[in-house]
Amino acid sequence: MSDAESRQAFHRPHTFSGPVAHIARTVTSLSPLLPYEFVKDPHKQQRWARIAIITATGVEQTLWAMKVQRQNHEREDRGR
Repeated sequence: MSDAESRQAFHRPHTFSGPVAHIARTVTSLSPLLPYEFVKDPHKQQRWARIAIITATGVEQTLWAMKVQRQNHEREDRGR
């Protein structure tokens, strides 16, 4: 068996999760920087940066959970 024959067929790439997910990831990764641009008080800047980080983490986890749930439903549908 040649090397090309032993490779797994690649029908649906799992690296592409859609432009909406890409934009959401970009926004959530940049969100901790926003308080430093818009809030002048240093103590409030840090507080809002922490809030932004926690919110971004929640959004990322929700997107991931939705993706896994969708994949599980697809897998169940294929099994029927």
